[in-house]
Amino acid sequence: MIAGLEELHVGASIELASKELEIGPVSAALERLQPLVCERPLDGSIRTMHAAALAAAGRPADAIRSLDDYRDQLAEQTGMDPGEDIEELRLNILRMNVTVASDRPSLPTPPADGLIGREWELQRLQDALTPGSIVTLTGPAGVGKSTLARAALASSRRLGMASYELVWDTATTPQRTLVDQLGLEGNASADPVEAVGDFLVRRQGVVLLDGVENHRADALRLVEQLRAATGTHIALITSREPVGHPDEEVLLVEPLDRPALDATDGEIWETSSVQMFLRGALRVRPDFQARGDTSTAVARICRAVDGLPLALELAASSLDVQPVERVAAKCEELSVIVGGEHDSEEAIRTAFLMSYERLPSEGRALFRRLAIISGAFSMDAARSVGDLGPDGAELLRSLIRASMVLSLPSVDGHPMFRILEPLRRFGRAELLAHEGDEGIERAYERLAKHFRAFAARAEPGLLGPEQRSWTAQTAAQLDALLDLLYQPGNPQLRVACGHIVNDLWWAAPTWAALLRAATDVLAELGEPDDAWTAFSSGFFALCSGAYGVAEAAFERALVLADGDGRARPAAMIGLSSVARDLTRFDDARRWASEAVEEATKRRLRWWIARSLYSLALVDTETGDVAEAERLLDEARGIYADLGDATSVMEADLTAMWALANDGQYEASWSRVSAYAILPGAVYDAESRAQIASLEAKNLLGLGRPEAARVAATRAVISFWDLSQEFYVARCLELLAAALVRTGHPEGALQMQLAADELRVRLGTPRNAGEDQMCEATLQTIGIAVGTRIERVRRRFVGIPLDEIIDDIRASERRSDQEPVPVSL
Repeated sequence: MIAGLEELHVGASIELASKELEIGPVSAALERLQPLVCERPLDGSIRTMHAAALAAAGRPADAIRSLDDYRDQLAEQTGMDPGEDIEELRLNILRMNVTVASDRPSLPTPPADGLIGREWELQRLQDALTPGSIVTLTGPAGVGKSTLARAALASSRRLGMASYELVWDTATTPQRTLVDQLGLEGNASADPVEAVGDFLVRRQGVVLLDGVENHRADALRLVEQLRAATGTHIALITSREPVGHPDEEVLLVEPLDRPALDATDGEIWETSSVQMFLRGALRVRPDFQARGDTSTAVARICRAVDGLPLALELAASSLDVQPVERVAAKCEELSVIVGGEHDSEEAIRTAFLMSYERLPSEGRALFRRLAIISGAFSMDAARSVGDLGPDGAELLRSLIRASMVLSLPSVDGHPMFRILEPLRRFGRAELLAHEGDEGIERAYERLAKHFRAFAARAEPGLLGPEQRSWTAQTAAQLDALLDLLYQPGNPQLRVACGHIVNDLWWAAPTWAALLRAATDVLAELGEPDDAWTAFSSGFFALCSGAYGVAEAAFERALVLADGDGRARPAAMIGLSSVARDLTRFDDARRWASEAVEEATKRRLRWWIARSLYSLALVDTETGDVAEAERLLDEARGIYADLGDATSVMEADLTAMWALANDGQYEASWSRVSAYAILPGAVYDAESRAQIASLEAKNLLGLGRPEAARVAATRAVISFWDLSQEFYVARCLELLAAALVRTGHPEGALQMQLAADELRVRLGTPRNAGEDQMCEATLQTIGIAVGTRIERVRRRFVGIPLDEIIDDIRASERRSDQEPVPVSL
């Protein structure tokens, strides 16, 4: 009887703890679960819930320790291993990916920046942007067509895809402005659309034609010229009407959803139009409260402006001078958009002009110049582009008060600002009208001057104790920097861009978009005449797998390196990397050893550490684990002394790879697990990809293929997004090994064939350990598939790699929704 009551008590406690994990407070769940863990240490469900509660309470290290204790106790007392669910939870905690309730009540706080209510539309648009596609976003003025298009463009840029943006204004003869936007020169009587088309057909990527509603015929001509030339350009168009191409895919952008007349307070605050209004309200009135007594007025505003994003922003900007009830009454009185009976574009432009003309003349001039900056910008950028004097800060504050410029959250103490895209278009048109093409060019030259000074200051900071601050500042201004780098201009501007990327790329090489921009900029400058630019060109060639080009560039850097101390050891490290990837290990070791000597002679401590690290990579590939660990410890000590946490992390990951390649999976896995929860670790995209590939390697070695499949899938996608094809090939091989061990031999064969084809294209043979793993994979596939293997192989031949990656990505999405094995 007592035992039965105890079981009822335990069951009720577990059920209560589960509810507390779901809705909060987490602290109550922890108090309830702790005694149960002590009483029933081998109960997997209790231990799982306890670890999840610890992670949710901000104690991931304790959560991992609890799961490890469970595994040890289970093995000691029963000789069994934990189930896959325990292992998956452990991996999720390591990635801080546990989803449970917080102790704090949920508030209707919108995101500080980015799209609201457009997640599905953005995904739909990204899926439509395939090579050769023509996609037109239609909808009324102010609905957010340009904002949505630029969000998709930003995603493409961050993945390393080139993009070109052409804005049609509302002038009667705007075609000449297209030539001016691209910085082209030529006969003034020549057809501008054809001149722009001739420029773009020699380049690949996404072409955004923004606001073409009044000039659809010209836009159609340009699209047809690009299609006839290559058929691979991606045309993204915004217009109130389709341009009329037979292959055009038209996507309607609708206003944000509005609260229903009978909506409750909770339902009101959840609608996307209210969230958009609330974000704008909090910018001008941080004390604005999302209370029940304001919900009715806000709902009236959203319904009155029909959920139009730009109108919502303008309505919210009025809250600094009048209460929300008065704003609601004014919106209902104007009703310029309801029913589509009025010209919304004219109403919005009138609203812009009202705010703009209230500014003093100096404020209007500053706004026009700042309008060339895409995305966030700093106070230093505003001073430089605006050519501000001592009263510049006050002038910028006047723009913020007028809601012409947004004040964003500071980045490590540095104030940041942004101009909304519709306002930026308006300001750029005003700059062209007041100062002409020369004014736009001068503004970009001043922006380049700002970034050149920023890059010179950032370079040493990115490699020392201040690297987090400089990384955050660079990342915050990345859109503005990319816009500048892709901005065609005079030769002096392009040279300035070359200096900027030379200082920034190598200290933050995992930003695929910045790498791509740097490659394009340096390619425009032609044959490098200085050692560091030659080394940079070699590095970009190495990233793309062009080993012959990379080797020639590094050798040229050595010839030119007399006056540049860092370029000589850097070029030697580059030559070692080429040789290592091509499995010429003797050459790789010789170049890395010479780099150590050269950096030591010149007393370049960071480059001494980098040379030691390069030498350790050779030992890692050749199986000398003890020597690799010794070299990595020495490099780590120098990095730590310099305060370079990112490079310390890189050395740590390499040491884990050395152990895994040597078959010491338990030792490597324990380091990966401990490392992932270290406080203050700096995780960039490449580090996350390396951790995922390490997890896959170790989990395969430990006999956990399903978890290895999940990790290998993530690693393939991450390295592909970083344009690091050498590592994509390695991770495809890991994925093949995991798939064949989880009963998917045909999918494994496809992955193995894709890896083989990629290695042949790159010219990178496998090392001995990789050969052994791939041979075992193919043998297992042969046993499983039998006589059908040639037929299956023929089915996979000729499938482009990007399509295979898309299939892997789709499989990962399905796995996130439902934990089933990958089926390719």
